[in-house]
Formats: sequence, C-alpha cells, structure tokens
Amino acid sequence: MIKVTPEPMTFFDYQQALERLRRRAHQRRAVMFRGMMTSMEMPILDDQELRDRELCQRWQDEYGFSSDGY
Repeated sequence: MIKVTPEPMTFFDYQQALERLRRRAHQRRAVMFRGMMTSMEMPILDDQELRDRELCQRWQDEYGFSSDGY
C-alpha cells in the first residue's frame, strides 16, 4: 500500500485535484465503453489519482464540501 503524506492545501489545489479526478473518471468510462479496458491502457489507480483522492477527502473532511468527482 502506498503511503500518502498530507501536504498543505488551498481551495485551488482542491479544485485542481477534483478536476483531474473527473477527467480520469471520464477517460475510464470511455475506455470501458469501447471495451478496450486493459491494465496497460488504464491503470486502476496511479499515484496522482491516489494523491488527488486523499487531498479531496481531507478538504471535504475539514471544510464539509462534498463531490461527485470520484
């Protein structure tokens, strides 16, 4: 398991992470729709996605925002 260390965050960081997660979810749906899902083409979770999810979760826990981004 990858250990994700918290880093200072701003609302801008949260927005960027959320947008990356939304784009990633859209890409994953498009790949699955085409029926070409392979581990080489679209990793389940990469390091960036794990960091983004952790950042969004910390922001939501601290400030009470919710999201449907992931």
